[in-house]
Amino acid sequence: MRMKRESVRLAVVVALAMLLHALVLLASTAPLVEEYIEHASCISDKILQIDLCCYDATLLSKLSSYPIAGVGPYKLQEFRPDELVVYESFEGYYSDLPSIPVVHERFFAEPMALVAALQAGEIHMAFGDFSFSMLQSLLNDPNLVISFPEEFALTQLAFNVSRPPFDSVQLRRAIASALNRKELNELSSGGMNKPRYGIVPPAWSCYVDAFGEQDLDSSIQRLMGVGYHEGNPLRFTLACDPAHAHVATILKQCFANTGMIETEVLVLQHPELVRLCAQGEIDAVIATSYPAYQHPDAFLSPWLVESTDFLGIHLNRSTNAYDEDMYNRFVALLDEGRQELDGEERTGIYQEVQYLLAESAILVPLFSNLTRQVAVSVSGLSGIKISPIRGLQLEELYWTDEMPSSTRIGVLGQTSDYDSVRHILWQLGKSLVDYDPIQALAMPSLAESWDVSEDPIRLSFQLSDGYSFWGGGASCGMFACDATVAAYGLARMLGLTLDDMGCLGCLLVSSQY
Repeated sequence: MRMKRESVRLAVVVALAMLLHALVLLASTAPLVEEYIEHASCISDKILQIDLCCYDATLLSKLSSYPIAGVGPYKLQEFRPDELVVYESFEGYYSDLPSIPVVHERFFAEPMALVAALQAGEIHMAFGDFSFSMLQSLLNDPNLVISFPEEFALTQLAFNVSRPPFDSVQLRRAIASALNRKELNELSSGGMNKPRYGIVPPAWSCYVDAFGEQDLDSSIQRLMGVGYHEGNPLRFTLACDPAHAHVATILKQCFANTGMIETEVLVLQHPELVRLCAQGEIDAVIATSYPAYQHPDAFLSPWLVESTDFLGIHLNRSTNAYDEDMYNRFVALLDEGRQELDGEERTGIYQEVQYLLAESAILVPLFSNLTRQVAVSVSGLSGIKISPIRGLQLEELYWTDEMPSSTRIGVLGQTSDYDSVRHILWQLGKSLVDYDPIQALAMPSLAESWDVSEDPIRLSFQLSDGYSFWGGGASCGMFACDATVAAYGLARMLGLTLDDMGCLGCLLVSSQY
């Protein structure tokens, strides 16, 4: 019996190691933190020191996006790839234990099968991305409750400014003025999404309502001002992936209301859409932005500076003086925003960027997309919280009615999917710091405090007392979470070079696999 228990526990260790490895591979395609870090070392049991090649105001927000597995509210009891994950509350968790001690998660490849399992009573909650039509039908079921995520993801319209017709700021402004966001939201989602008039989430301190309501008269005047009329309409191609096809069709009619715009909708599979955007062959594209960390820079820099070619805007290749000047101003302001450590000053910088973006109409917000990572649950299961970065937080769940013998959740996807890997790791881990994007402040988590020094640039974390680490291996138990554990966690996530790494014989470095 002992041999069997040890082999099961060993299987859990290996399974989690596979999950961690999968996340490393996925994260390597879109590095957030690796580019900053030169070296890391453990100065003492409670101090983790990281030497940096540079430091900016986004780093702590980025670090808050990486969970260190083994210190979270749950530990892994069972793992079957693409089939089942069983979580058991971790008795060494620093805070109150989760209300639900054991959670079973089943993984479903198809949304119809997931919903069918929910309606048949096989699971208590379905979690994932659902189509608008599916959500509408679920809303009509009196026995189910739909919980939407925090307002974060942004569906937007982006223009290729490197070639006609949208190398003209007047035409971009004409399109922006023709938008009726309220009608678009009602027709595309039945009001489930929310119209968005700024780029960053509305609750954030740097948000500005920079894009106004529909103004058809202004749109028509701008079109006429550059030579378009009913006999000579503006013609352009609006591209999107299949998930945004309905939105594109509604926008086509919205633009047609000017009497001067004819839009060809081009629906492409995502890889082909990305390829054509990167090659500059698309006039305008509808896309939804899901930033990997909670910072205004994540909504702005990729589109305007860092990946402007890849995302189809090509602002760095603009051929007119106005857009060239805008590009240079965005580069300077966004760099200043990353270097500015004073919160109020930084807020002002990002607000200025958004006002300039509204003036130039290079990128136009449409609505906050709330239909990604939605939870549909039976009545009685409460405490549902869906964070933009952490996803569904199992530790917050509780039953208002009598708790069933087992709480069963269905998740859409495979255990190796990027979102699924992150979801699993967040149940098992905590980040070094938390981040409050509303106030733009880093908050204590595994680290209770930190400081930045210069020459060399160094970030030092003082780890909190009270955290324990779940070993997970056959010969491992629970022990204090010290700087070495945190360092190994980051090593797994980021591939860091570390000093002072004595053998822990624990989950992250167990010699058993």
